[in-house]
Amino acid sequence: MAFTREGLRTIGAFTLLGLIFFAIFTYLAGFSTQQSAVMALLIVWLDWMIEVRALAPRMKLRPYYVFVRPHWWKILSDFKLIGREEEWQYVCELVERLSNERHCVLRDGLSFTVVSESEDFKETLIFSNSHRAFVSKLRFFEDLRPIHIENDAPTVKSSEDDYYLQGLGERSIWFFLEPGKGGYNLGIQVPHKWWNTVSQGCPKPMEEKDDHFGVYVSLILATISYHEFDMYWHPVKWNETFYFKTAKETRKRVEQERTKLGWKSKEESVEDPPGMPETIEHMYFTIDHNAI
Repeated sequence: MAFTREGLRTIGAFTLLGLIFFAIFTYLAGFSTQQSAVMALLIVWLDWMIEVRALAPRMKLRPYYVFVRPHWWKILSDFKLIGREEEWQYVCELVERLSNERHCVLRDGLSFTVVSESEDFKETLIFSNSHRAFVSKLRFFEDLRPIHIENDAPTVKSSEDDYYLQGLGERSIWFFLEPGKGGYNLGIQVPHKWWNTVSQGCPKPMEEKDDHFGVYVSLILATISYHEFDMYWHPVKWNETFYFKTAKETRKRVEQERTKLGWKSKEESVEDPPGMPETIEHMYFTIDHNAI
C-alpha cells in the first residue's frame, strides 16, 4: 500500500498526538496503561472525525451554461463605431458569410459552461462553447472584426481572407468579459487615442480602465454580480433549512444585486415550458443561464 508524503505526515501527527495524551493520562493523571491507551485512542479518533468533517465539502455546484447576447447595434452606435443602420446591416451580411466553424462574437455572442468549481473558488473548470476548449478562468476577449480602427477611424474590413490580418495603422476592437471588483465586467476595449477624440459625444461608461501601456482603454458597460450564479450551489446532503429558507434568501439577494447593477429579470409567462433559462436584460446585453 503506497502513502503520499502528505498522508505520512498526517499519520505521524495523529500518532504523536496519541502518544502525548497517553503520557499525560499515565504519568500525570495516574491512569492505568490500559485506561490511558483507550482514552488516547478516543481523543485521536474524535480529532480525526472533526478534521474529516471540516474538510468534507458541504456544498456542490450543479453545472450551468451562460449565453451572453450583446445588443450590438446599441453598443456600436452609442460608442461611434457604427454611424448608420445601413452600416450595421452591411456588417451583419459580412459576418453571415463567415464559416460556422469560425466563432464570430458579432454573430454568435458568447457562450460557456461552468463544469465544476471548488467551494473556495480557487479551482474552476469552464468549457468555452464558443471556442470548443476548456479554460480555468472566466475571462474572455473577442475580436470585433470586421469592425476595427484604421488610421484613427472606425472601418469595416470586407474580405474574409484577411479577417485576422492586421495592417499598418490598424487597431482591433475587443469585447470582453472578465472578473472585476464587484462582479464580472462586460464591455469593449478600444484604442486609447481614438477614444479621446470621440468620448465627449458618447455615453459615460460605468468605468474606464487603461491598459498598462496606454494603448487601449477598457470601457465597462455592465457588471454581473458574483451572486448571480449562487442558485447553482446546493448542499451535498439534503438539508431542509436550505430548500425552505436559504434558497429563498439566495433568490432575494440575486434580485437585489440585479436591480442595483441595472439588470431586469425577464418575467415568466404561464405559456413558458418548464426548464426555461434565467434571462436578465440590460441596456447593452441580454444573458441567459440555466443548469444542465
